[in-house]
Amino acid sequence: MEKEKVQSYLRLSTPTFKKYTDILMSENERFASSRFGHFYKDGEHFLGLSMYSYYPLFFREVIQLEETYLEKLLKFSHFHFLSLFLLDQIYDSNKIRNSYEMIVLVRLYQEAAYSMKDLIGKHEDIMNLIEVNQIHNDVSMLNEKYVLNYNQTYKESIIKEYCMNKYIYAKSALQVYSLFDHTVKEDTLDKLNLSHDFFAIGRQYLDDLLDYEEDFNEGGFNIYSYHFYQKHPTESLLEEDDEVVAYMISEAEKYLKNAVVTLDDLPVTGWKRYLESYAKRISSYKVKQIG
Repeated sequence: MEKEKVQSYLRLSTPTFKKYTDILMSENERFASSRFGHFYKDGEHFLGLSMYSYYPLFFREVIQLEETYLEKLLKFSHFHFLSLFLLDQIYDSNKIRNSYEMIVLVRLYQEAAYSMKDLIGKHEDIMNLIEVNQIHNDVSMLNEKYVLNYNQTYKESIIKEYCMNKYIYAKSALQVYSLFDHTVKEDTLDKLNLSHDFFAIGRQYLDDLLDYEEDFNEGGFNIYSYHFYQKHPTESLLEEDDEVVAYMISEAEKYLKNAVVTLDDLPVTGWKRYLESYAKRISSYKVKQIG
């Protein structure tokens, strides 16, 4: 994680950003020493931070949170996203890379689940929605590894839904945040959720264009590879096709722009700044193709 970039998206002063970083690092220390005391040495770099550790701060202009709640939501977000990222890495590679990885994953899930239960309390409607989202995310992982394949033809809506479900856990976090700001409008949440859906599609198209060889070798579904074999069904060798690349870039550009435009009627947030920065990556893909 590039802390300077995250701080620039959030427009936080250095002391304020450091305060939140220290809270998160303290949580890492507590988690490591309490859950892994037999394996952990004080001061050892056990868990890192990601942009998503700071996720509640990305919406603070539209989901306004009291400091006490904000600290709790930072801790929840940190473990919520870490556990999902670790699961995704294990699932992608079909293997556990070190002897503690599965134990850490289980403990991270526990930590996130306890935190979520504490935050949601008796709001059964929110918990039901989050559980449905989790099912959609599980289905997307199964589709990626075992269901979607290059020998079948799918409607574009199926591919887009697959992309959105891979990122749906971020929308679950938004639902939790919204519980602690009774002034946030439903229309605001709808726009934030829609921007997440658009981003999920644009991001997946760019990521799959970058990683198609690796994904193919690891047996996972990849949107670039899918369109390549739709165009070349008898081709045995997966390679770069200018027409398919152009299509992938065009779709990514369209959906990332939509993700930004969806937020135009709202105050500018760190989330919007991040989307704008992410959309700029498209220029490097275009330059690469022209070159």
